Amino acid sequence: MKNLLDRIISIDQSESSRLEKAMQDQENAKQDIARRMQKLAEQIESYAQNHLADYEKVEKESADAALEKITASKEQEKERLAKIFDEKKDDWTEQIFRSVLEDKSFSPGQVS
Repeated sequence: MKNLLDRIISIDQSESSRLEKAMQDQENAKQDIARRMQKLAEQIESYAQNHLADYEKVEKESADAALEKITASKEQEKERLAKIFDEKKDDWTEQIFRSVLEDKSFSPGQVS
């Protein structure tokens, strides 16, 4: 009988020890999961920041290229209009001058 009680006590102690180890393993696993989740969150954030920086760079380059194209187009149009003005300014001046001279009802100081 004593042998049976000793064996029950030994089994109980053994099981208590195994239960404590299992509980410690569970706590260690929870902590490990928390660390892994934190590390994963940091990796995701880092990836997102890098991806965002790359995206911003590409968008800026695209916008700069579009702006450069628009600016070049405006400069070409400005040059085209300046050329037309240079070619026709004398004719326009003459037409305005003739128009004023032909308008007999016009007198200096008269406001139309």
